[in-house]
Amino acid sequence: MRVITLAGSPRFPSRSTSLLTLCQHKLEARGIEVIPWSIHNFQPDDLINARFDAPALLALREDLASADGLIVATPVYKASFSGALKTLLDLLPERALEH
Repeated sequence: MRVITLAGSPRFPSRSTSLLTLCQHKLEARGIEVIPWSIHNFQPDDLINARFDAPALLALREDLASADGLIVATPVYKASFSGALKTLLDLLPERALEH
């Protein structure tokens, strides 16, 4: 089994990223492969300019296609998730999380 973790906090380190790290350790202790991702893996220009062919975005799409699960952690800003995370999710294909 393979699980992707996605940290949506613009800060590093952050409490939400710490929670993801804890989840990663617990899953790996059960023999589950975990692939950690963060919005920091993406160039800000690629996100702002909606570069669908950015190398990091293509790599994330490939990882998602072969994953059995996704865990997303984000701080809450004004009753919503981080803007950087929303931008990243908007760049994924419509059915990227379908399975």
